[in-house]
Amino acid sequence: MVAGLVALAMALGMFSLPVLLVASVLVGAVSAAHHPIRLAFIPRIVGRQALPSAIGLSATMFNTSRVLGPALSGALIANASVVFTLLFATGAYLASTIALTRVKLDYQPSTVQHKSILAELLEGIRTSAGRPVIRLILLLTVFNGLLGRTLLELLPALSGKLLGGSASELAWLTAAAGVGSIIGGLIIARLRDNHGLLFRIVIAGLAVAAVSLVPLYMAAQLWLLALLVGVVSLVTTVTGISSQALAQLTVADDMRGRVMSLWTVCSMGSPAIGTFGVGAVADHVGFATTLNAMAALALVALFWVWLPVRRQIRRAQAVNPSA
Repeated sequence: MVAGLVALAMALGMFSLPVLLVASVLVGAVSAAHHPIRLAFIPRIVGRQALPSAIGLSATMFNTSRVLGPALSGALIANASVVFTLLFATGAYLASTIALTRVKLDYQPSTVQHKSILAELLEGIRTSAGRPVIRLILLLTVFNGLLGRTLLELLPALSGKLLGGSASELAWLTAAAGVGSIIGGLIIARLRDNHGLLFRIVIAGLAVAAVSLVPLYMAAQLWLLALLVGVVSLVTTVTGISSQALAQLTVADDMRGRVMSLWTVCSMGSPAIGTFGVGAVADHVGFATTLNAMAALALVALFWVWLPVRRQIRRAQAVNPSA
């Protein structure tokens, strides 16, 4: 609906900055609501053992669309028009909606009496705060957002500061990030229900991302910076999918939507905060000092959380020795 209305406004010559701002707010609100619903939808389709694999495949499709979408949109704008491109997007959304209505679920509706939105939100927060394993998963998700996702959000600044680059250099870096995220999703798509392994992957991914920050400021050549960005994107994707899979496997069905909403807040909110903070600090002390400080703080934080992570791995192995 938003894409169609924006296309109509452009066709009638009514498009302006206020229209763009309203459309951006609406898309942001819809996306924030849609994301946890989409995440909670996956366990209704696949079994528990295949859940990490399904999440990995879903993330791969999501990240592939983030790479192909802008490329396709650019081609359509160049060869047709912005209005046609928006109408094409509107048609794609409608096709997806029709496809979703044909999905059949083996699901029995809950008999629990529904409460107000605020009451259910508070219940989800209390449940997450009261369970150490969920708290730990959300904390690791925040670390991933502040570390890897923040760096990827700062690609335009990195390209300009480190390479003095143009749109071409930024396009190569963005493509490298996209390829890394797709490979990361495919790697996780081969996993099954294994709490211990997923926790180890999260810690290892965060450690690799932290170490990869150190040589970034010395990457004066495009190929080297693109390689490092690809590595950071790969491990950030692997870590994010693994933390999501852990949350999905840990939470009960009746609390899944609420807990995954909190996971979404941690996953999407932490990069926004991190980007603002890192960008402000880098303006004063430079990217080299900022990236090194980020790496050092990340490694200290990982050392701090390793003990509770190890406890969770031991509990998982006590239940399932192969975990």
